[in-house]
Amino acid sequence: MPQLLPYLFILTAVAQPPPDLVTIRGRVTNPVTGQPRPGVEMKLEDDNWHAVTFPVRTNAAGLFAFPPVKRETWMLSAENPEIGNVVYGADAPGNGNAFVVYPPNKETFLEFPITPRGSLRGKVETSGGTPLEHVAVEFRRPSFKDDRIVLHVARVARTNIFGEFYFGALPPSEYVLCAVPNVLDRIVPPVGFLDLAVPASYRIYTESCLPPQRITSNSSRSINFKLSPSSSLTLSGRVTGFPPFDPKSPNGPQNEVELKSLSFESSGRSPFQGGLNTKTMEFLYEGLEPGSYSLRITNISNNRGVVRVEMLNLKASIAGLVLDLKPPSPLRFTLTSDGDADLTPNLESLQLVSAAGYFTRPVKNLFDPGIIEGDYRLRAEMKEGACIAAATMNGESVLRKRFHIEGGKEQIITISLTKKCGSFTGRVVRDGRPVPRARVVALLSGTPQEPNDLLSLLVDSDGDFNVSGLTPGIYQFAAWQEDGAEAHIPFSLADADFIAATVAPSESRTIEIPLSKGKL
Repeated sequence: MPQLLPYLFILTAVAQPPPDLVTIRGRVTNPVTGQPRPGVEMKLEDDNWHAVTFPVRTNAAGLFAFPPVKRETWMLSAENPEIGNVVYGADAPGNGNAFVVYPPNKETFLEFPITPRGSLRGKVETSGGTPLEHVAVEFRRPSFKDDRIVLHVARVARTNIFGEFYFGALPPSEYVLCAVPNVLDRIVPPVGFLDLAVPASYRIYTESCLPPQRITSNSSRSINFKLSPSSSLTLSGRVTGFPPFDPKSPNGPQNEVELKSLSFESSGRSPFQGGLNTKTMEFLYEGLEPGSYSLRITNISNNRGVVRVEMLNLKASIAGLVLDLKPPSPLRFTLTSDGDADLTPNLESLQLVSAAGYFTRPVKNLFDPGIIEGDYRLRAEMKEGACIAAATMNGESVLRKRFHIEGGKEQIITISLTKKCGSFTGRVVRDGRPVPRARVVALLSGTPQEPNDLLSLLVDSDGDFNVSGLTPGIYQFAAWQEDGAEAHIPFSLADADFIAATVAPSESRTIEIPLSKGKL
């Protein structure tokens, strides 16, 4: 027996990973039932998504373990036909950020919960029953991005020759389903007697979207689309008030008109074919689908861009639209302080935002020489300890609201700064219990139907948050969860459940925000 001790010591030493290596293991579970998930293929990759070791599978207890790897940054993912491919820390759809694993010790144990999935199948066909091939069926899901809720494409499937499509392993959530015909197939020949009412050269199949649909765990649904042909639309008009293109100008083209669809996503679709004749200042766009658009007019003069944005809801063709652009207006700001102390250094930045929210102009040295006529709102960033008490132009308040700047006239906005700011300390709750990792949105100006400025933050592990440096007044708050089995992001702020709270000068209030259940 004493002769075996050296060999046992050698075997024990070999079984231990070297000092610069770590072992990553864990368990995959169903968070709804708490049961383990066997037969799931686990992958470990570097931050460039290159495999660093062979995949492993979970056993009957849902456990997995990788061979020792270097102490670096790894990406962990799981995959099988039932769940699809899921990245650790990104179980909820729309969360594009992979969880980065930093092994702190020689061995790291990870709990990997994966919510049960659902499936959906269906067919896309014409109103006459003819299947449509190559139609993209998009699953669009709301996501909070750049202080607004936008619909992004979470999943895409294309119809086969029978017009059929299928989605598997769908994470439970709310989606908008849209059938988007192939651009090359938009102009189609007549398929029935009723189509003769539409000129064949202008006949198109337009995008069709269904109301928000809820996909639940372990569900299987069937949804069909009926697409009807319709006439394409035309938009034409001219721009006045801008000089025509000067070929001798060193700045190159001085005028531009750009059209974008606002059918989904804040950035819109790619510009459509067409544009501006810089000699006659006339613009023309053809082959448009009915829907919402933004028309952006840009003039380059003295290395400065002057922009105007028109929002259009095209239900029929528009001809002869005249956009009269008046000369830019100089805009000056004056600052005053409430009390003896000079609070001017507390103003970090001042911006002028178009009412449509499509462009923002930083104000330098409290002066902007060229503001195009239109509706705007103020956005200011203050250092801690000060806030804006009031802002007026021509005797009217322009604080936390939209205001109009008339072309060709100099305007002065007076801003009063104060130390008497308000603050909120709050907690997000569901059924009286704190909700960790929820998002809180404070509506600083505007309404849920027409929001202007927002303040968004994530609560801590206890569901608590703090907002300070607020101008005294009434604010509206909403909260929702963005990940996990209980995730629900409203499709717009108008669909969220807001509560109103008032804060007085130098007051600190405590509030509770119930988790938004939505109005699906």
